[in-house]
Amino acid sequence: MSKQKPFEILADGPGTLKSAELSCFLDRPTTLTIKKTLTVKQRAEFSLSSISKVAGLKCNGKQLFQADLFAVRCNDLHEVELEYRDSLEILSRVFESEFLKDQHLEDFLKKIASLVGLRPRFFGKFGLKMPGMDLGGKSYLEHLQSISEDFGFYFLVHSVSKEMHFIRLGSHRESGPFEGAYLGSISSARTSGFMYDSAEVFSIDSNEGRARKTELSRSALYSPLGFLKNASSFEAKKNRMLAGGRMETVCPGATSPEQMEQILANRLSKRAAGSEIFRFFTAHLPGLPGDCLELKSAPEKSLHGKYLIAGCRTSVRSSMPLHELTLIRA
Repeated sequence: MSKQKPFEILADGPGTLKSAELSCFLDRPTTLTIKKTLTVKQRAEFSLSSISKVAGLKCNGKQLFQADLFAVRCNDLHEVELEYRDSLEILSRVFESEFLKDQHLEDFLKKIASLVGLRPRFFGKFGLKMPGMDLGGKSYLEHLQSISEDFGFYFLVHSVSKEMHFIRLGSHRESGPFEGAYLGSISSARTSGFMYDSAEVFSIDSNEGRARKTELSRSALYSPLGFLKNASSFEAKKNRMLAGGRMETVCPGATSPEQMEQILANRLSKRAAGSEIFRFFTAHLPGLPGDCLELKSAPEKSLHGKYLIAGCRTSVRSSMPLHELTLIRA
């Protein structure tokens, strides 16, 4: 049986691999950047037709990424840099003038996935009614990023399976314990910057032609974070002196006080969930963004618990790839 390669760059074209980096994070396009060095002859004969239009990355036999060429950069040092991006990049350039009314969230997300030829997969409940929304002036990616806050979910493209995944707060794709080794530096950050005691949210009642106000207590503000309420770190953040404050915002298009409350609670809950970050390096990738990891051997006991992989940066600069994971509480 042949030995499994630590990594494999799936791309043709001239040059010798210098480095490669895969950057994969929730709520944004995934990019693969490949740097190659060219000989004098290769540089003289270099042309766009010689570059692979599709590239991918395998680590330990598992394909992590496959996408299309986005940019080519050359310099006088006989180096070429190739950048590949997934289908979310297309959504940043798709605009449509339309007003959405009586639309359900799952149906709208299915439409977005179909625009770039992807199959939607849902993790958690998405059978929610959306407020009225004007699509004009912003790209579909900008709308998707805004809606993901209003309804408390994450999204990413799984480029190998040609799927777009939507993950509600408290849900995840796959889960398992982290059994690898921590390499290099380990960092964590915790902030109370998104914690509030109460909030007021306003909306315009189109039928009555007047503003409607709803007040929310802290318990209502963070109701989507029921999965975190018993976590000691979350409780500690809520009780800090600087965790107080009052939020006042507008939810245009909301049709009821309940919908206004739900939207604001989702917004603040998603920000609060991302306010505790843990980063570390490892040689073996334990999962992809959207997966859940349980840490039992972190250097600090307060860091033990369940985390959602929010991002992964895989660097290839030697014979062994190195993965930097960014985790948030789950």
